[in-house]
Amino acid sequence: MADSPIDVSKIPELARRMIYQDFRVALPACALNFDRDTARVTGSPRLQFQFTDRKLRVDPDIPGAPVIGYAGGGYCIAHDLRDGDPLVMLSCDGAPHGFYDTGNAAPPQGGLSHSLASMVAFPGGRVSDPNAPTAPANVAGECLVGAVDGSAAMRLRGAGLPAPDELGSMVLAVAGPEASLLAGGPDAADPVACANEVLANLQDLAVRIAAWVPVPNDGGASLKPIFVAWLAGLQPMGDLKMRVEGPVPLP
Repeated sequence: MADSPIDVSKIPELARRMIYQDFRVALPACALNFDRDTARVTGSPRLQFQFTDRKLRVDPDIPGAPVIGYAGGGYCIAHDLRDGDPLVMLSCDGAPHGFYDTGNAAPPQGGLSHSLASMVAFPGGRVSDPNAPTAPANVAGECLVGAVDGSAAMRLRGAGLPAPDELGSMVLAVAGPEASLLAGGPDAADPVACANEVLANLQDLAVRIAAWVPVPNDGGASLKPIFVAWLAGLQPMGDLKMRVEGPVPLP
């Protein structure tokens, strides 16, 4: 029986389909079941493809992918992943789990080169429809590190970046109520004095003392009511949000 003739024009397409079935490079995905203790996540692919039957398919979920965070030199930016967070899954030349489990070189494992099982996960990306884009977390020209909604964030303004007259500043933004901005530790309790309030209190004291009429030989007793009244009317001398960690918290 003679071999069937091969349509040479179809060879590239057949090769592409065979490679796609067995070879992976990178694909977009969503996070599922993040394990913060092991820094592993299940990647749920978000890229459709077709085989010869023309049916749309999506690759199966990829469990246990090592999460590649921002770290180095003894520093890091650490955060958890929520289900649905965007990822980019990148396939390695071999199974990466051995290295990310022990720090040692991973031994070869057959069939795990550029496959779904050889993928690592890079968190990031933002879903934004070009026809109805969603606003970014940062203001134009600023760098935001913190909550996407700005409820707890550090905004960096480099010299000349947000505006030509910007000299360089850092804004710590919090949306919470009293004592939301803590310096030194989560138990910080000492209020930070506000200059305007301190000045107003001292000016008020000066006015009261200036109006005081000394009483001869009273040993300063006539001053006592003035100080009592001044203390009762003091403006709060601590910012509502800022607290620092000190040796003796104020009452």
